[in-house]
Amino acid sequence: MSLKSTKVAPSVDFDHSCSDSVEYLTLDFGPFETVHRWRRLPPCDEFVGARRSKHTVVAYRDAIYVFGGDNGKNMLNDLLRFDVKDCSWCRAFTTGTPPAPRYHHSAVVYGSSMFVFGGYTGDIYSNSNLKNKNDLFEYKFATGQWTEWKVEGSLPVARSAHGATVYSDKLWIFAGYDGNARCQWLRKKILQARDRQRQKAKQDSSEESEEATAGGPKDIPAGTKPMLEVSIREAEAQPFQVLMQFLYTDKIQYPRRGHVQDVLLIMDVYKLALSFKLSRLEQLCVQYIEASVDLQNVLSVCENANKLQLDQLKEHCLNFVVKESHFNQVIMTKEFERLSTPLIVEIVRRKQQPPPRLYSDQPVDIGTSLVQDMKAYLEGGGLEFCNIVLLLDGHPRPAHQVILAARSR
Repeated sequence: MSLKSTKVAPSVDFDHSCSDSVEYLTLDFGPFETVHRWRRLPPCDEFVGARRSKHTVVAYRDAIYVFGGDNGKNMLNDLLRFDVKDCSWCRAFTTGTPPAPRYHHSAVVYGSSMFVFGGYTGDIYSNSNLKNKNDLFEYKFATGQWTEWKVEGSLPVARSAHGATVYSDKLWIFAGYDGNARCQWLRKKILQARDRQRQKAKQDSSEESEEATAGGPKDIPAGTKPMLEVSIREAEAQPFQVLMQFLYTDKIQYPRRGHVQDVLLIMDVYKLALSFKLSRLEQLCVQYIEASVDLQNVLSVCENANKLQLDQLKEHCLNFVVKESHFNQVIMTKEFERLSTPLIVEIVRRKQQPPPRLYSDQPVDIGTSLVQDMKAYLEGGGLEFCNIVLLLDGHPRPAHQVILAARSR
């Protein structure tokens, strides 16, 4: 944009009460004029609403409404309102029973209401009640009333991280995640070990037969099998014990939060969860580690994350260090003096020039629960591992001896 100053000659038809020469300004909009420009609006104060991710945002009239999400420790179900004209945040007025705290749900506007469908609910930090939902709630903007819709007939499969839109007076739900991912890594290991055992048993049986024919001794009594052994070289005993606890109970017993050795232990468990593709265990570990990082242990956690190539946790630690309220305290510690040179350089560069924040639209794989896995196992996935047959009125029912024993105590 440029400004021009122009002189008007006396001969021009003009108001003669003015002077003989009049100066006026014009605005020229050139091709380099910036019209579409991003502008930072005031953030939402913590006392109004927590910082969050995985929430939904809808627009209605002159306001934007934010619902639910995850603040890094808990799922949320509060409703925030941003007035576009006043550029101000507040809590939206609500009555009735709101949806349970959740994230990766969907929200759409139809008429004068907002509709919230599905999502992932429960308490991630304590690993309880975690499940996908297929419930539907309506929020009336005029009255602030929450209402749960009770729908007759078949319902959509419970899901999270799906898409939703309104078209032709109908709510359309597309795709999402229903929790049917399975851990295949350990299953593959067990199958490989079983095949090796069968091959060895077959070979031993052949050798025994030859020895028996020749009158030689038999080392293995009839009817016994050698113990199935699975060699796992990717893990140490203590973190693998935590992983086994998770496989059997769907939970992990969190150690003391903030203690360096305990945080490093869960980092080793997280490394195993990544290797074994246990998405649910990954989420539990990340929740614990990120909540445990503080000024006393952040450098130890960062260095260990760098060594284990856990990039997500390393990024969390670097961003924690370079915060204005943390940076000076961290660099004055003895731990910072002992930090490896490449990490020191990375921290300094991060402070001088923070990288742009990248947001992924990929849904987080939250894994399956123990109940879901056992159900899939019973319905067909575990048929090949059945080792006992129950006869019910003459009808055979394959079952698993170890599961029956565990549930009969």
